[in-house]
Amino acid sequence: MLNALAGKVIVVHYRPIERGFLNCALKKMLGEGIEFPVVDTMQIESDYQDKLTAGLLNKLKGKRADSVRLGQTRRRYGLPDYPPHHALMDAVATAELLQAQMAYHESEGAVLGEYWL
Repeated sequence: MLNALAGKVIVVHYRPIERGFLNCALKKMLGEGIEFPVVDTMQIESDYQDKLTAGLLNKLKGKRADSVRLGQTRRRYGLPDYPPHHALMDAVATAELLQAQMAYHESEGAVLGEYWL
């Protein structure tokens, strides 16, 4: 798996789970963990929702951020529902979501490296 990840940026929806899982597994297997760049679609959406609900007027109106869970976020972008909590489907769903987020929020010259965490 490490060879497959070498030189890649991983796209995830909620980085603490993915990083934590791989780090823990490697510590058990190799005695040391790993740090690697990820693009987190949940963080992208959370930042966007924060912008939509920012400011005193929105707070006075009681405006709250929408859910940033994978399924609900995909629906806001017009993407189809997939069965949740299935590794391959979640991977495809997250990749599609990233494409939709970039198309919706970013200009043509956007650099994915700006989203690495």
